[in-house]
Amino acid sequence: VQKIAFGTGFIIASRLISKVLGLISIFLLARYLGVDNFGNYSLVITFVSFFLFMNDLGVSAVFIRGISSEKSTQDAGVLLCDATSLKFLLSFIAIAGTILFAFVFSYPYEIILLIAIFSVTHLFGSLSTIYTGFLQARMKMFEVALLELCLYVFYLASLLAVMFLGKGLQE
Repeated sequence: VQKIAFGTGFIIASRLISKVLGLISIFLLARYLGVDNFGNYSLVITFVSFFLFMNDLGVSAVFIRGISSEKSTQDAGVLLCDATSLKFLLSFIAIAGTILFAFVFSYPYEIILLIAIFSVTHLFGSLSTIYTGFLQARMKMFEVALLELCLYVFYLASLLAVMFLGKGLQE
């Protein structure tokens, strides 16, 4: 019972800290970018978000169900490889669709470039869902929470590095 309580507490604390770090990141980003550039950032995030569903199409759910029922490590490895390949393909289709529709909506080339860059980052996020799904299927929730927390810390550290180095797309 004590182990379960610690695990649950850690997961809740990790999620809370992750959300606070995300909020700090948005606050810093808004102050750093200013009104116009933060508006562009919001446009890019929103536009790309419309195409996120194409990255998965239920592959993660099927993978978790399949990996949970697999007894042999060899079968689990094949399932992991198949799911990763499918997610990779779906991500490229989503990236291409996102960029294509950015041209269809006649966004300025600077915005299309930002949409393309941000779309590619979702490839890594999409592929990471397979590995977090693998950990979830193996009931390794502590590791999943720790990975999520590390991701938010890395994102905030990257944002702070860009801000303090004074680098950006305007230069």
